[in-house]
Amino acid sequence: MSSGGALEPFWTLFAVHKTREVFKMLEKYRIGNLDSKDRTVGKPGVDSTPDPYDNDPPRHPVLRVRSKKPFNAEPPEELLTQQFFTPKEIFFVRNHLPVPEIDIENYTLEIEGFGLKEPKTLTLDEIKKKFPKH
Repeated sequence: MSSGGALEPFWTLFAVHKTREVFKMLEKYRIGNLDSKDRTVGKPGVDSTPDPYDNDPPRHPVLRVRSKKPFNAEPPEELLTQQFFTPKEIFFVRNHLPVPEIDIENYTLEIEGFGLKEPKTLTLDEIKKKFPKH
């Protein structure tokens, strides 16, 4: 991903790796430290890397957050037994990357696999009309 360039965008995108445990595992591979003046010559600094999680949607406040970047959360157990279906606002959330930004006018979902003779493409509007909400 960095292809000889700065690693900061990679580490910002895969923020789940920014943990004490990962840094401890990587420590044995450290060769040295860059001098601070070398770190900024002709390259953007860490602070100039845009946060890919800036456009993530707001989440319900009752969710128990396990990780903010990427967002991983679960509803409190007591709310899971109040209804047969878990309300979508508090449904378990597990993201591996930032929530993708989509153009709802041009969004399509392609489905292929066992039991389908050919791939099926649906627009967002078709998905909303053909499948019931719960």
